[in-house]
Amino acid sequence: MSREEIIRTICHIPTNFGSPLYFSESQRKKISRNMKKLKLEDQIRVDHLIEYFKNHSELIEKWIGYSEDKRGGTPFYFSKNKSGFIFGGYDKEANKSRPILISDTPELPCSLFIIFELSLFEEFFTLKLANL
Repeated sequence: MSREEIIRTICHIPTNFGSPLYFSESQRKKISRNMKKLKLEDQIRVDHLIEYFKNHSELIEKWIGYSEDKRGGTPFYFSKNKSGFIFGGYDKEANKSRPILISDTPELPCSLFIIFELSLFEEFFTLKLANL
């Protein structure tokens, strides 16, 4: 898969699967494997997701719905309220949700939610020295 195909696949998960209940671990691992095969210059960065969402803003509401439909899995969430768009997580010790990032625009909080929700942070934040 090319970088563009992987980005499109990731960003369209809510439209293709509808609910987190239907997006399996094997599907997440397939995306991860394809990302790891990319050359260093083709690696997917957070700004690639942000740019995709700027051009496909209709997907933002789908990701909010995806987050609201969660019944388990990671402790992360993506939502919207009067303060803005929120990427947050559940604090087990305090037994409550806590915002990590609040923004007037949805692209960055949504992109961070995807990275952490799909457990793709290693693929986004780890420099692959083998590719140097």
